[in-house]
Amino acid sequence: MTIIYTVEAFERVDELLVFEIDIPKEKFPEIARVMAWTDEEYNDFIAGMGGGLPVCRLMQWRKS
Repeated sequence: MTIIYTVEAFERVDELLVFEIDIPKEKFPEIARVMAWTDEEYNDFIAGMGGGLPVCRLMQWRKS
């Protein structure tokens, strides 16, 4: 099973999806820096437990 990480952007008023982009794994350290994640948050995210992180709707999808 492959985990695909994406960023979703929503409109503030009606919360409609504006765009969605996939994040390559090699960009994770940069994302963590921009999001000011702790080491623990970063490790949780790459382990697939990122649902509770304060990441502006940074999401994970599992693809078979």
